[in-house]
Amino acid sequence: MHLRYILHADDIGLTAGITRSIVRAVDVGHVRSVSLIVNGWGLDEAVEALVARPELRVSIHLNLLEGVPLAGAGAVPLLVGEDGRLAATFQKLSRKWALGGKLGREELNRQIGLEFRAQIARGCEVLGTRLDRLRVDSHTHIHALPFVLDTLLEADLPRRVEAVRLPREVWHISPDKRDRSTMFGANLVKHGLLNRLSVGIKAKLDARGIDSNPLMLGVLHTGAMTVSAIAAGIEASERFAGGRRGGAQVGANGEPVEVLLHPGRAEEGEQDHWAGRPDLWAYYSSMARSREFDASQASELSSLLGSGETQ
Repeated sequence: MHLRYILHADDIGLTAGITRSIVRAVDVGHVRSVSLIVNGWGLDEAVEALVARPELRVSIHLNLLEGVPLAGAGAVPLLVGEDGRLAATFQKLSRKWALGGKLGREELNRQIGLEFRAQIARGCEVLGTRLDRLRVDSHTHIHALPFVLDTLLEADLPRRVEAVRLPREVWHISPDKRDRSTMFGANLVKHGLLNRLSVGIKAKLDARGIDSNPLMLGVLHTGAMTVSAIAAGIEASERFAGGRRGGAQVGANGEPVEVLLHPGRAEEGEQDHWAGRPDLWAYYSSMARSREFDASQASELSSLLGSGETQ
């Protein structure tokens, strides 16, 4: 293989149930990397699990979508809903930026910076030296928005960001038709948009000497990341890295290709975390998450991931 791969799970710490599922995916499967939501309802359980598993690679999963803002609702009114909880989607932030004018944009950036600083500070507080190499990514890839990334890179953070997720994914289609149910619609639009934004992201990170993963997998087949989908993505990524389009820059730094799963499923009794937001409850309690958990245990992943199993 030209590239290194690592099986990664987003959302640890969001709830106790989601955290327990991800920990099982680590202990009985092939997940070797996780992203921690530090303002989640399951943070204590997540920190306990991470302390007990020092070999796990950890990133901070910056979150503007849900939960209580760590900077305080009064300090970030542009990022919260009427209930005082974070509610900044990709679309809402883009609209506020487009319509805000110079002063409005400056204020939006300031509030995003406040919340990012608070979340990274909380991560450093609970994990200490575990985050000496600070990796960050984000819930719903919100950092891919140019003004959000600029705010992250220019914010007065408690620790220098060393690596940022690059949401660039090579086009591929799983040979199993059942995996394609999620491809057309939102995932297809998201794939095109994130790939386009990744050009600017990579340039900004390189200019600041910040590492990034060369590619990732898990956008086109979000909700259907089966072994077949993963195998198709790895094959396409290898072709890209070995071809003229890939070039020598693909995989040039130490970060591996992230094979992104969402194996953490919310449990019954956790509905109240998303009171008034049934779409999020439906998403986190979906059987798709159980299927991705099952995929994380597949024996075939050992040979597919290769050296990505090592840290």
